[in-house]
Formats: sequence, C-alpha cells, structure tokens
Amino acid sequence: MDLELEAKVKEDYEIAKRNILEAERWEGKSPEAEELIKKAHEKFKELEEAVLVYEESKSKADLMKALDISRELRLLSIDALEKAREINLRLGWKVIVTLAIVTGAAAILYITIYRSISHWAIHAAFWSFFGVMTNLTYSASKHVMQRDFSKLHISWYLSKSVQAPLIALALLFLLVSINFGVGEGISMNLSEMLIKQDGGKQAPSYALYGFAFILGLFSRRAWEYLELFKDKLLPRVEKEDGGS
Repeated sequence: MDLELEAKVKEDYEIAKRNILEAERWEGKSPEAEELIKKAHEKFKELEEAVLVYEESKSKADLMKALDISRELRLLSIDALEKAREINLRLGWKVIVTLAIVTGAAAILYITIYRSISHWAIHAAFWSFFGVMTNLTYSASKHVMQRDFSKLHISWYLSKSVQAPLIALALLFLLVSINFGVGEGISMNLSEMLIKQDGGKQAPSYALYGFAFILGLFSRRAWEYLELFKDKLLPRVEKEDGGS
C-alpha cells in the first residue's frame, strides 16, 4: 500500500512539474498566473521537505502528509497553467473574429468590383486569398480548441495571408503557359480549362475559381510544386574543383 502511495506522490510531482514548466513558457501571462506559479514553486519546496521527512521516518502519517501536499501541488499547477493560457486563448478568439471580418470585407469588395475586373489573374488572387483565409481560420480555431494558441502564431498568419496569393498566381501563370503531354502525340494546355474566351476577352472559368481557392487553401503544396518547377528550370550547377 505504501508503495502505491509513494508512486502517487511521484506521479503528482511529475504532472505538476510539467504543468508549471509549460505555464512558465507562455508569454503575456496575467499577474494572477504569475502568482499561482510562484505559489507552486513554494509548494514544490514544501513537498520535497515532506518527502525527506518521510524517507527518514517511514511513518504512514508523514507519507499521508506528503500525499496531501502533492495533491494540492497538482491542482495548483493545473490552475496556474489554465491562467497562463487564458490571455493567449482570448487573443486566439480575437484572431478568429478578425480573420472572419477580413474575409467578409474581401468578399464584399470582390462582389462590388466583379464586373469591372478585366483580367483573370485578379479573380484568381481573390479566390486564392479566400482559400488561405479559410486555412488560417481553421488553424486558429484548432489551436484555440486544443488550448495551445500563442501570439507567436500571428506573425505566421500575416505572412501566410500575403504569400499564399502570390504563390498561387505564380503557379497559375506557369501552368497556363505550359503545354502538358497527356499521351503519345497529345498535349494539353490548362489555359483552355481555366480561361475562357468571352467576346474576344479572356474571362475566368469556374474551374479557375476552384483551382485558385485550392492553391490558397493548400499553399504549402503549391510552394512544393513551385520548387519542382525551380529544379527543372534552374537545375543546380555542380562546381568542379580546379587547380591553379
């Protein structure tokens, strides 16, 4: 029985240690969280002293005292971690709302200027932007639900919202300019699928809307395809060592 109680004390100690280490890692903690972390460190010392007393006495009373302290420490560490996450989680919800507002504003702008857009690339830029904003909203929501959202994510969201449409446009320009072999003596140009002729003008097809959205939604995969084009068009040059 004593071995089980000793194991429980050790388990509580390890759980509390992990929780406090994670709580200390979070930035922008509230004063309440800082105070709980401070109390937890004091409780660690109290537990270590109680364990030393038990190891010397081996009495059941001292073991139960250590167990009570370990339970208090575990609960205190859980509260400290929750408080440390609190501000970041509130920030996460603000980011989700901001992403929704920006996406809505872009959609209203697109609908307003739709008929006046003269080039298919502008349509593609909007739809790839909608795709990446969908991706970012999902990512932020997932981190909030998992309670591990950090303000460090915000800089990544900002860079991603700019990079993804540019990557999508670069890839689309390449794809509509290249003929792809689909069989013996047969080639296909994606521009025939993505861009239609409307009264002598180039207009986007529904396929372009969907494809641009997918490129924005999966911008990392789009970047990988650009890497493939880079390797084909600009193969790495191996330098030979030459003697003087």
